Amino acid sequence: MTSAPLSPIDHAERHGRVARLQTAMSQDGLDAIVVTERANVEYLAGFSVPPLWSSYTRLLAALVPASGPPILLVPGFIADEAATGSGWRVEAYDSLESGAGSLLADLLVANGLATGRVGIERGPESRLAMAVGELDRVRERLPGADLADGMAALWRVRAIKSSTEIERLRVACLANEAGFAAAFGRWREGHDERAVAAEIVAAGVPVGPGHGVWVQPGWIGITSGAGGYARFVSGPRERRLERGDMLWADLGFTADGYWSDYCRAAVVGGPTNRQVDRQRRIDEATSAGVVMCRPGVATADIAREVRRVSRSLGLADLGFGRLGHGIGLTATEPPSMVEHDPTILEAGMVVTIEPAASYDDGLYCAEQIVVVGEPPVVLSTESTGLRSI
Repeated sequence: MTSAPLSPIDHAERHGRVARLQTAMSQDGLDAIVVTERANVEYLAGFSVPPLWSSYTRLLAALVPASGPPILLVPGFIADEAATGSGWRVEAYDSLESGAGSLLADLLVANGLATGRVGIERGPESRLAMAVGELDRVRERLPGADLADGMAALWRVRAIKSSTEIERLRVACLANEAGFAAAFGRWREGHDERAVAAEIVAAGVPVGPGHGVWVQPGWIGITSGAGGYARFVSGPRERRLERGDMLWADLGFTADGYWSDYCRAAVVGGPTNRQVDRQRRIDEATSAGVVMCRPGVATADIAREVRRVSRSLGLADLGFGRLGHGIGLTATEPPSMVEHDPTILEAGMVVTIEPAASYDDGLYCAEQIVVVGEPPVVLSTESTGLRSI
């Protein structure tokens, strides 16, 4: 990828998202969908106010009817900016006297949905951004409304990434690459995990401006040393690196909100032959899943094949619950790479493949981020081999 600014995610693309969602709603028998979680609102409306998302005080919501234009519900002091940023009709409120439940009930009544079948964020891998008591208030105010699961429809739409979304996922992966270069680019004996993590952030964030996107650190999972290799998603410690330690890091940066998520590792003083061999085997098991990321393939079949190859290679039990997941505006999205997930892959989905095996001498994983297609396209182009630091 060059450093030219990326194509914008414009009103036309977001209009297409709404149209596809309305088609999915019709298939599911929904009269409307109302969403309150940040990624869902931003995905549909394209309007972002990070300071408000860091607070639980004020409700931000998007209402998409089965037909007709969508509506944003926001505090009055950002109403003009929301209308300009989204191109949507905006309903505003000023007082905090009415809670989220009353505000949503009023919005639904005003739009003829007091007795409709309204989808909300109650399905798998979703969150409703209001207190349980506020949801009870909506039900009390609208006893004739059916508050159904709207996430099945929304995930069907969000799962297929456009070229502009994939561009941002690729830039987020480039931030990972810069972070790993900083982490593994020099001798590390005596450095602590927190110092390495700070260098990772400092290296990854500058990737964004050259591409015209906003790159931010999302999280850093990092571990090292004997007894620490089961710390799969834990943050950096003050622990100092010693010769022979594997330094393992799993990075998540965002580019305009789109996440990276993949890990790499190095060994202080260089890996042993046994470590090189174990990493080679986990890489082979990962590659078995990557080549299967094609339209029409079941995620359950990918999980079975990755486990079969791993067992045939004599790898330790693959822990941590699943072997990969979807990725996009949230670091993990449906589907899950597990034997019980019924998802059939479609072109444009983006998933991770990440079998991992923990031993006394390291955490072995060669995680890849893959665009489903013919052929699959790997976005995490950083080498999976163990470095020497």
